[in-house]
Amino acid sequence: MGGPTGSGKTTLLYAMLKELIRPEIKVMSIEDPVAYRLNGVTQLAVQAATGVTYAVALRTVLCQDPDVILLG
Repeated sequence: MGGPTGSGKTTLLYAMLKELIRPEIKVMSIEDPVAYRLNGVTQLAVQAATGVTYAVALRTVLCQDPDVILLG
C-alpha cells in the first residue's frame, strides 16, 4: 500500500485491524513506531538500538502462533 503522507494509510490499517479483534482471534503487530494503542492487539515496537529489529520481533511473534500479524 502506498500513498503520500497524510493520505490515511495508517488509519486504514488500524481500522481494518480493529474489525478483526475478537477474543478467539490472536492479533499481533510489529511496528516502528506504534502509532495507536489498540485493546485486544499485542503490539511490539521495533527498537534497533536495543536489538529489537523486525527480524527478531517477527521470530518472537511467530512463536506465539498468532492468527493475524500486522507488520508496519
